[in-house]
Amino acid sequence: MIEQILAGFAGAFSPITIAMLVFGVFLGGLFGALPGLTTTMAMAILVPFTFFMPTMVGIPFLLGVYKGGMWGGSIPAILISVPGTGASVATLYDGYPLAKQGLAKKALLVALIASAFGEFFSDIFVLFVMEPLSRVALLFGAADFFSLILASLLVMSTVSSGSPIKGFISMGIGLFLASMGTDPAFGISRFTFGSLYLRNGFDFIPLVIGLFAFSEILAAVANRKNVHLDTSIAKEKGPGLNRKDLKSIIAPTLKGTLVGTIVGMIPALSQPIAAFLGYSVEKRTGKNKAMMGHGALEGVAAPEAANNAVNGGALVPLLTFGIPGDVVTAILLGAFVVQGLRPGPRLMVDDPEIMYSILTTLVVGNLVLLVVGRLLIEPFSRIVLIPRNVLLPILVALCFVGAFAIKNSMFDVFTGLAFGVFGFILKRYGYSVPTLAIAFLLGFKLETYLVQALSISHGSWSTFVTRPISLTLLVLCAAVLAFGLFTGINKKRKHVAK
Repeated sequence: MIEQILAGFAGAFSPITIAMLVFGVFLGGLFGALPGLTTTMAMAILVPFTFFMPTMVGIPFLLGVYKGGMWGGSIPAILISVPGTGASVATLYDGYPLAKQGLAKKALLVALIASAFGEFFSDIFVLFVMEPLSRVALLFGAADFFSLILASLLVMSTVSSGSPIKGFISMGIGLFLASMGTDPAFGISRFTFGSLYLRNGFDFIPLVIGLFAFSEILAAVANRKNVHLDTSIAKEKGPGLNRKDLKSIIAPTLKGTLVGTIVGMIPALSQPIAAFLGYSVEKRTGKNKAMMGHGALEGVAAPEAANNAVNGGALVPLLTFGIPGDVVTAILLGAFVVQGLRPGPRLMVDDPEIMYSILTTLVVGNLVLLVVGRLLIEPFSRIVLIPRNVLLPILVALCFVGAFAIKNSMFDVFTGLAFGVFGFILKRYGYSVPTLAIAFLLGFKLETYLVQALSISHGSWSTFVTRPISLTLLVLCAAVLAFGLFTGINKKRKHVAK
């Protein structure tokens, strides 16, 4: 394994790989730094352009976007108290008070250092555990994978929105959309409504562009309120970090890294959850608890390390079981498949060279983030104030091009537009769009494993309860479903009582 890791690092340091990482970090940071634009939107818009690139060009570019976007979200959170991503909400609790005290530069540098080192240690962990975990995944049969995917979807439905019942409905919509097209078992067309365009169902990328890019553009257009921003804070620099500052953020960065790595390895949990957990752990256990919420560097380091450490941990279920933990990793899954890589138990067995190159690229990408991010802090601190009416037309054009470029089909463009309107409506009424998207992506796998398990057992459903792994996961499914329904009904009763 050591030889393969060293060979991977040799490929990761190639000029083209470094160049694509730099370009990806720049674009990801740009999207993250602009209020209203997210990492998910960046990935959805940019992923189609990687389909025409070699694997070790397109994948490093997307990894750079991923890393840059998660870090970039901290910039508007610190400077103007507007989180660039959901994961950076916890950062503004201490980041913005620091900026108001004239210490914006300190806060921005801490966010960058914590982001880079949090994900660095997480990626190192993933690099060394991926192969052993892949061997464990090889013990799973079709029935086990069916139960694992079902459990992941139910957990995600329960925690992804305020109402578990709305989460379950979102999951059901996603599974229904995934069932449209040709039956994988018998080759029968279903739910196509006589349309030839739907014989193969909907493509994932146009659906994601619609749900997470077009819908955000529609939301920005619908929200015409002009929020007053204190632009003077964004223009002030303040002093940089000293040795005492660096020493104070070591412990919160390590604690945030541990929290984020663990959260990332659990399907259905995401960066915002990790960020709040990291912040909460530091607030309870840190040496500077009294200053938390009033301008503590520890309050910036902990959540930033946690939300970026998720990126490495989330690759464990993605690459070993083919189960994405959030929408961004779901988009990465689609990119892997287009590049001829099939995330799952056999990925490390069938394509070890390319996988070690990708995993080592993750590690090298953090060094790129640290260097490029340091150069971009100053200009990105200015662009947070660019008005949306300048950005939205450019984003609309990119959405159209990205949707059309997949198959040169206007049907995909119309698909993106339709799902943009649908996603806007779902968000407006509190339904979980990420759950819908991931259920859509995993729906085909869920059905395929169901058919395989029943074929192997000659139609006997007992195979799902006679296998220990499957039985354990089904018990978890029942518990999650009961908890979700009970919580949803209880919330509804309280609402009616009010």
